[in-house]
Amino acid sequence: MERICEDCGGTDFEIDVCKAEAVCEACGVVQNYIDDSADTNSSTSFGEGQQHSSVSSDGDKNLGTVMNPRGDLFDANGVRLNAAQRELARRLARYDRNIKRERDPMFRLLMTKIREMFGADIAHAVRLLAEATAKKLTPAQEAVRKTLPSSARDRLKCPKTSICRSGDGVQGESDRQNLEIMALAVVALAGKWFRTVVVNEMALMEQYGITKRQLLNAKQTITKHYKERISQGWAPLPQVMVASAARDCDLDNAVDNLVNALEPRLSVSELDRVMEGFWDAMNGLKEPSVDGPLANVDIAMVAICVICVVLERQGLLQGNLNRISNAAGLGRSGAGVKNRVKQLREQYLKGELPEAKGLFEGSDADVDEADSEGDESADA
Repeated sequence: MERICEDCGGTDFEIDVCKAEAVCEACGVVQNYIDDSADTNSSTSFGEGQQHSSVSSDGDKNLGTVMNPRGDLFDANGVRLNAAQRELARRLARYDRNIKRERDPMFRLLMTKIREMFGADIAHAVRLLAEATAKKLTPAQEAVRKTLPSSARDRLKCPKTSICRSGDGVQGESDRQNLEIMALAVVALAGKWFRTVVVNEMALMEQYGITKRQLLNAKQTITKHYKERISQGWAPLPQVMVASAARDCDLDNAVDNLVNALEPRLSVSELDRVMEGFWDAMNGLKEPSVDGPLANVDIAMVAICVICVVLERQGLLQGNLNRISNAAGLGRSGAGVKNRVKQLREQYLKGELPEAKGLFEGSDADVDEADSEGDESADA
């Protein structure tokens, strides 16, 4: 078909296949030029470049366009196919569908859920751990797994199966919640192992209705599986976050949870006084630090004990003990916090913890037993 210039009617054009342009040599008007010949399409669609093959946002190369499994009736130029050509197209469509079928659909759903909950950047950063969580072993790895001791074989079972079928209320109430549990567990572990963003687990557990038991089971299952993969040489060693940085992040999350727990119960001025006393005491204890006198104590427990004493000294602890005990997600009761505060006070009085002078100086009374009763009535 002869090409005619829409502006001057000329028929001489300079063709640029790379730019898909046809330039009229008479007037210089540029028109679109699409070359569908085999010489140009075969190299870009089926050669090493494959510039036009469809892939997913996760980089899976086996996901392209899907052919019609019932067979096409017309070719690319609109010419009707005969019976033999339709049968050939039907066979090619079936082959196309089989090679592009997702082998681990749970992995794709998990990545989608991670992107939904935490964003595309986090999903890209935790992809390696998500694959270990939701993708089965390769045939070669499965052959090796069968030769290992029973304990190693159990650890190398696909974590998604154990998490989704744990029973006894550990698994989620639905497929959606199972994905949310695995997504939170993967991102939480990646924050420690691969130096990604450290998330506030307590806030997210409350937002998605995930229990401590469900999250702990998922994290333990994924941890055992990934460590066994490392021992077999099937996964790289994680670049664990520096201890000091991890302690800083854990303190930030603990403080956020404590503030959220106290905001409904205290006025703005009272909360400001409490937090001022809290940070003064934490600075005295040289926290957060891996070299401080309480470096061997979980920083969340240190924060709870300090704010408990500050509330006690300001007469605001009544009805708030259980609230702050549950805030950091350690599973401790008010009685457990009181015992820990008592131990810290005894260390200070014996001279073993002089850094706690600003916290306990002038206060020898223990946390009142009535505080627990006040908490129970307040929670009721």
